[in-house]
Amino acid sequence: MLYDIIIWYLFFLLAGLIALPFVKDIGYASSKAVAILVTTYLTFITGYLYCYDLITVVTSFLLLATIAAGYMIYRKDFKIQWKVFIEFELVFAVAFFIFALVRAFSPEIYFTGGEKLGELGFLNAILRSGSFPPYDPYFGGEPMQYYYFGHLIVANIIKLTGISPEVGFNLATASLFALSVQIAYGLGFRLNIRRAYAMITVVFLLILGNLSGIIQFLLQHASDPSSAIYFNYWYASRIIPDTINEFPYFSFLHGDLHPHMIAIPFKIMLLTLFLQLLSEKKDNTAFVIAAGFFTGFLAPLNTWDYPVFLLLLLIILWTGRYGLDKIALSISAAIIPYLPFLLSTTGRGIGFVTERTELINFFVIHGLFLFILFSYLLLRLERKYQNYLIIMILILLPISYLIQFQTLFLLLPLIILPLWLRFWDGGADHAFIDILILVGALIALGCELFYVDDAFTGKIERLNTVFKLYLNVWIFWAIASAYALRNILMQPGRHGMMRRIWTITLTILLISASIYPVFATSGRSHAFGVKPTLDGLAWARDEFTSDMDALDWINKNIDGHPVFLTVPAQDYRWDSRVASVTGVPIIIGWMGEEIMWRGDREEVNRRLKDVSKVLSSDKIDSEVIAILEDYNVSYIYIGEIERTKFPEGVLKFDGWSGCEAVFKNEGVTIFELLDENA
Repeated sequence: MLYDIIIWYLFFLLAGLIALPFVKDIGYASSKAVAILVTTYLTFITGYLYCYDLITVVTSFLLLATIAAGYMIYRKDFKIQWKVFIEFELVFAVAFFIFALVRAFSPEIYFTGGEKLGELGFLNAILRSGSFPPYDPYFGGEPMQYYYFGHLIVANIIKLTGISPEVGFNLATASLFALSVQIAYGLGFRLNIRRAYAMITVVFLLILGNLSGIIQFLLQHASDPSSAIYFNYWYASRIIPDTINEFPYFSFLHGDLHPHMIAIPFKIMLLTLFLQLLSEKKDNTAFVIAAGFFTGFLAPLNTWDYPVFLLLLLIILWTGRYGLDKIALSISAAIIPYLPFLLSTTGRGIGFVTERTELINFFVIHGLFLFILFSYLLLRLERKYQNYLIIMILILLPISYLIQFQTLFLLLPLIILPLWLRFWDGGADHAFIDILILVGALIALGCELFYVDDAFTGKIERLNTVFKLYLNVWIFWAIASAYALRNILMQPGRHGMMRRIWTITLTILLISASIYPVFATSGRSHAFGVKPTLDGLAWARDEFTSDMDALDWINKNIDGHPVFLTVPAQDYRWDSRVASVTGVPIIIGWMGEEIMWRGDREEVNRRLKDVSKVLSSDKIDSEVIAILEDYNVSYIYIGEIERTKFPEGVLKFDGWSGCEAVFKNEGVTIFELLDENA
């Protein structure tokens, strides 16, 4: 385990060193992210035009390293500030090794309580793909209809390090957390010029939880502190009914290698770049293009973030008074390089929300940040306008309840005040923070009005919309709150009763938000009382021994991506184990997710019907053979799940001359179809 951790860390150290010449303006903390994004894009475009393999990945890194070396030779005055670099590297290393240990106590890639097994399938499919777009392991014969660059990032690292996917899965989570910490520390230092506030930025953004921790603690554990190991870490992500309300620490602790989590460090890097755009000389065309290019990377990384950061980029460029030519260049750079991905995706409609967020739930999620941000904005207003703000809130409060839009009285002031304060006329730092407050409020307001029309309907219609977009609200407001707190505390001559009440309130909120990371980490990690391992499939080797032996055989003996016939695999079940653990495609798996990804329920149902027909039929007839040929099936996997669901139908393969058993143990038989019969 330690060997894998060290090798993985050394990759990130090397990646950071390679990109140092390119991050002078945005700071050493972003060097790893820049190297990873650039090389990932290079491997993608090479895989799209030619092929994807280890040589492709190595060549991409060598190309970046060569350009970096050439730049250092050309710029003879270029010097690395080693003291600063070492400081940022220590921040990354400490965060990485600590979180790798946390993952080692809860490494399981389960099929319930998340989508880890589904994500492992995507990762393994990319590792097996020889070109892009990669094939879909759960929809045999078709390409992925999903934003897969996050999994490509991890696949590249696995190819370079030689670490197994089930271990790399957990190391990726630890390194993404550490990368987020490092970049957030750099951004916090850039904004506040003090290490203490740089750490506060990290804590607000990546460590603290929402206020549900104190509620759960008081209700369940106040009388028995020793019961902390039973703390329900999951509860904090389900505050608003019928939605998902993750925040960064939950996402990393939960450990789903999902695009919304993978994107976090790269979004913080983008925010660092946007801050620099506000301070940059307006004739730096290369920097403007880079800002657009890195913004565009979010489209195939986590598509939900793409329009949000495009809007943010436009506001930043307008605020920074960049000309229309520079704005056009930047937006073009955010679109044109990613056309191969954008043109292959399907769009979604927009619906109007019927269920809105209750005020108490909104406060449980964002209460700490709301308190700090309102305090900050209030202090910046002239005294007479402070009274106007209070009056406006008091007027909006009953109106919000009357029209069943309870969060309106909080969100409208957060939109109006940055505009009232004319953020575009202030300094770069103030403007940046005001923009984060404004855009965060616009996102939250948008979630109360609209939802993206996907497969979810009825009461859960906006589940995904709130899930994917609220995470950006947390990121924006957390960064803004750390900066705002420093400005509040630096205000001179503010003492007396109101100050004491404010300090007590802040302290209560901080303690409440700190409950979650302490007890959730212990509960999620089994109170650190189990044997640590980073092998995410170690549990399966004990519980599903026959399957794992067969799947290990597939990984060792079958190359490429031949289609397997297995039981139709439902979401959140072990049924999809062939595609998930090996990456080889099956005809249909994760059916509910496929409907969402493709928007084609009819095709999913057709595949379900066809597979059920083959496995339930008591004989090999022309219809069965036609189905096998239609999906270009090469192997049939018969395990305990197939025997349980189709006990009579699976017997026919034993005596069929059109296939032969190439693997067999006490629970699993794998048949290979012979060319002359199928």
